[in-house]
Amino acid sequence: MKKRPYSFTLIELLVVISIISILASLLLPALKRARETARTGACLSNERQVGIAFCNYANDYNGYILTPVTNSSSSDWYMHDTIAKNYFSKDHAKDCKVYQCPSEPLPATTVGTHYGVNNQLFRNFSSGWLKSPMMRMGALVNPGKSAMLVENYQHSTFEFSYNDPVSYQNTIAFRHTGKANVFFNDGHAASRKYREIPCRVSYPSTSYAELCNTYFIFDRLVPGYESVTCGL
Repeated sequence: MKKRPYSFTLIELLVVISIISILASLLLPALKRARETARTGACLSNERQVGIAFCNYANDYNGYILTPVTNSSSSDWYMHDTIAKNYFSKDHAKDCKVYQCPSEPLPATTVGTHYGVNNQLFRNFSSGWLKSPMMRMGALVNPGKSAMLVENYQHSTFEFSYNDPVSYQNTIAFRHTGKANVFFNDGHAASRKYREIPCRVSYPSTSYAELCNTYFIFDRLVPGYESVTCGL
């Protein structure tokens, strides 16, 4: 007498499906974190390449970085295109993949970049409490603490005093599980948690002057504007 081939019962099938569902629920978050970790690393690499290109520009032009603001009334919003043409052989920054953050679903098609330059440090203002003449890279006091590039929402510069990416695209973007990638003036790049960057997103009640008076933004501290963020 032939034996009947064994087949799963309905209960056994339901048990197997339940086990697979449990394993998937455990593995999917880990896979998602791994994918975001890879994107964070790719973004950091992109930003580092852009930052090194800005440093190369400074080396080629007597130490001066390509500044986003030339005086209090005029701006050069096409500096990233200048970098793209001279160091990436592209007409526009938006044509360079290194200017795009892989974690940002919207491509940088407006200005062409998700990495904004520190317009508080590299500018030429001669009025107001924060007098800032155009600065050479070699004049920086704390290049390892001061930022050159920080992630934003498609803008040539980043602005620490904004907390509204819809209205102000130069708001700092913490898109990597609560972190933003930063390229520092000494040539290193790193991810920083939101409390490690002095800005309105991190310190909403801190004054403009106090946020600006940090190593991260201004490279040095101005006496009389002590801040809870002055260690940054």
